[in-house]
Parts: sequence; structure tokens; C-alpha cells
Amino acid sequence: MRPDEWQQAMENEAASVEDGGWARETRRFMRVRRGYSLLGQVLPPLMSAALLAACWHGLVVLVARALWQMDRNPLGVWGMVHPMRFDLAFLGLLIGVGLMLGALRVRPLPGGALLALIPLWAWLIGAAVRYDGVWRGPDGQVMDAAARDFVTYTLTGGSLTFAAGCAVFGMLSIWVGSRLSRPRA
Repeated sequence: MRPDEWQQAMENEAASVEDGGWARETRRFMRVRRGYSLLGQVLPPLMSAALLAACWHGLVVLVARALWQMDRNPLGVWGMVHPMRFDLAFLGLLIGVGLMLGALRVRPLPGGALLALIPLWAWLIGAAVRYDGVWRGPDGQVMDAAARDFVTYTLTGGSLTFAAGCAVFGMLSIWVGSRLSRPRA
């Protein structure tokens, strides 16, 4: 019996029983249960979106730090010779989070919609945190006196594309995660 079938059966039982106290208690429990269900559907994807946005900022800062001082940093040299983007790493994180949310029985549509808030969370984190960097040359001297803030994120038209991609890949991975976590009959 699925949870929604059980809930309907309990509501039918409460409507047909002659014990008024038990019926009131059962109806109250069903209302509370619906509230917990809504909280369980909203909170995990919302917190996952915030953590993914923080992770995105962390990757930007770590790679930017690794690219400094190329003569003393093999990772920085490799990053300059082979330019890399965060898209595939972030896509892997997004799919992994979606699979976990699916295993937690989050529904794909609200979960994907809440994962579409990742650009908004990235903008909020960028507005709250400032990380200045100074570019140094091979001799260790400061090349540019002006500092650059690495965690700024501006909301542009590209942010809408980013949000749509997060929603689509989030919904698909949540759906796959829910299918993989169901026991087979």
C-alpha cells in the first residue's frame, strides 16, 4: 500500500467510525502528516540548492587560487595550459544531489523547481561574502594593485539558462533516484 493510499484509507475510516474522539485525533494526525510531508518536500531541495551554490563559489575560489603563481604551482600550470570549466564538475554534483533527493522521496517537479534557485543562492552568497585576490607574477611581485572579488555573481540572462538547466537535470536525476530506490516487486 502506497502512503497516499494509506492516508486515504485512514481518512475514510475516520469518516465512517462512530467514535468521535478517535476520528478527530485521526484527522488531526493526517493534517500534521501533510504538513510534515510538505516540509520534507521543500526543505531538502532548498538546502541542497544553497549548498550547491556555496560549492560553486568554493570551486571558483579554489581554482582561482590554484592558477596563481604558475611557476610554483603545478595545478596552476596545468589549468593554464588546459583551460577547464566548472560545468561538468558542477553537473556531476547536481546529478548526485538529485539522486540523493530522489532516494529521500522528494517529488521531481517541486525538487527541480527548488534546484532552479541555485543562481539566486549564488547571487545571495556572492553579495554576503567577499574574497579578494591579488595576481602575482612569476617573481612574486604584485602585477595589479587592484584586487578582484572572485565570489561576485551577477544575475543575467545566462542565469536563467543556468536555472533552467539546474531544473531539468535536477528533475531528471530526482526521478531516476526515486526509481532506483524503490524496492522491486
